Amino acid sequence: MSLRLASTLFSLALSATIAAREPWTTSRIQGSPEPPRPYITEQVFTSLPMQNVLEIIALPGQTRLLMVEDKGPVWSVSDQPDAREKHLVIDLSKAHKDLTHVYGIACHPNYQENKQIFLTYTLASGLDDGTKLSRFKLSSIDPLTIDPASEEILLTWRSGGHNGANLRFGPDGMLYISTGDSEVPAPPDPLNTGQDNSDLLSNILRIDVDHPSAGLLYSVPQDNPFVGKENVRGEIWAFGLRNPWKMAFAPDGRLWCGDVGWELWEMIH
Repeated sequence: MSLRLASTLFSLALSATIAAREPWTTSRIQGSPEPPRPYITEQVFTSLPMQNVLEIIALPGQTRLLMVEDKGPVWSVSDQPDAREKHLVIDLSKAHKDLTHVYGIACHPNYQENKQIFLTYTLASGLDDGTKLSRFKLSSIDPLTIDPASEEILLTWRSGGHNGANLRFGPDGMLYISTGDSEVPAPPDPLNTGQDNSDLLSNILRIDVDHPSAGLLYSVPQDNPFVGKENVRGEIWAFGLRNPWKMAFAPDGRLWCGDVGWELWEMIH
């Protein structure tokens, strides 16, 4: 028997075996891996109908949460897992007809006095100013309401698939903003912006929202790492990221960032 004929027969036999296999439609795994998982998941707010909640933050000085839905609504909810009522704070899709996503929310460190809330959202994809960071003010405390007319746009950057747009105030009182490479996942970084510090993309930005500067509603902190560098945006605090999706400050003051990876892996910085 020739080698080619033997190879052909083996391939046919293998194909027949695979075709005859029964589909595996149920799990055959029992138990849990060792060591056991350090955390378990638990559903909360099961009585609240919500759609694609992307952010949840605590409202300073109150036992309420603010929840951001992807397509525009921001809700106020009692900080109780069995809460049954939600109250609309603002719906950005009503204020911006071409809105596509709402990504980030943060309360000013002095929120209890100035009632300032910051939001990030995107309009149509591919616009040079399609991702926006805006400051809003509450028009009412009871019920909690944000006046859309109070919007002040502080920063804009290109809108695309990777927008970043997460917000966190640091223990230093500065506002940290994540930005992505502003493109679809494949191919990676088609704009070659990850190492280009002349724009705001693929970075974590750090700005001072309490002290406007010439022509801006914010200022660049003088201790930012690239202040005074030629052809570099002074707002940049960290660069070379793909799509820093979520951020959080640890009790020790360090900023943790979850960055969207490629194919199999995500990254935490």
